Amino acid sequence: MSKQKKAKRPEITVCGFVLLESGPTPLEALTEEQRASWQERMCQRLSEGMSDYYTQHPGEYKRLCESLDGGAHDKPGSA
Repeated sequence: MSKQKKAKRPEITVCGFVLLESGPTPLEALTEEQRASWQERMCQRLSEGMSDYYTQHPGEYKRLCESLDGGAHDKPGSA
């Protein structure tokens, strides 16, 4: 039986945009200052969202901690 050659999949191009006061802007068009500010805001929003979720789902938080470091943390927000 001969091996079949897998068909090469076409490349996928992804374009990231952020919504600024001036409207949708490609990530590549951001200045270093805009990019740093955007990253800081996104990190803060992600942190708040995860904190809210795990505060409401302590069992999930415990499972996450156990999977990461053997359960060294007991409650969301403890370091």
